[in-house]
Amino acid sequence: FGLSWHVCWMMNFMNPSKGVKYGVAQGADTTLPTWMLTDYFVVEITTILGGVVAVLATFVPCAKLRNIQYLTEDLTTFTYSITDIWQSSVDYLCGQQRSAKRFQVRAAIDAISGTIAASSERVDAAWWETFNIGANGR
Repeated sequence: FGLSWHVCWMMNFMNPSKGVKYGVAQGADTTLPTWMLTDYFVVEITTILGGVVAVLATFVPCAKLRNIQYLTEDLTTFTYSITDIWQSSVDYLCGQQRSAKRFQVRAAIDAISGTIAASSERVDAAWWETFNIGANGR
């Protein structure tokens, strides 16, 4: 990808017969420098504006575009799940006989393990959102 941009831009830029033309272009109702009408300028401006839009889009509050935004929701889910597992476990252990409740507790533990794995992947993918400050487990 980088090589294709280099070939496209630099080879034409370094070619003395093409290069960047300077002067003033006369339009219907505007006068612009000719370098503003070149492919180089248009591509640079669209690249910069696209990057700015992409960064600003991550700050839209209703759109969950950042992995770190899922952290509160995941932690709340974990807390409720662990509380439910403990309550179910205590109810089962305080019971008078063996029942199918133990299978329900086991299924809840297995379900939370999958949720933890998915959340860990999101946290690992969020390194660029936090400038890689900190580490998992702290």
